[in-house]
Amino acid sequence: MGDKDSCFIVERLEKLKNIQNLILKVIEGRNHSLELHEEPIKSIEVLKSVISFLLLMSSEIKGPTL
Repeated sequence: MGDKDSCFIVERLEKLKNIQNLILKVIEGRNHSLELHEEPIKSIEVLKSVISFLLLMSSEIKGPTL
């Protein structure tokens, strides 16, 4: 979630931090779409890093493939 997202509320984030197995990441300066205003290349780089992280987490959950 971006910290410039209109849905971002610090108090809610603090409550969510107590949920086991929930991974939270707040990306500074980004909106709901994780975009950085007027910087499309940087926005794409953030999305790439999020996708890479999700793929890594997915492979850890599934375990090694045959």
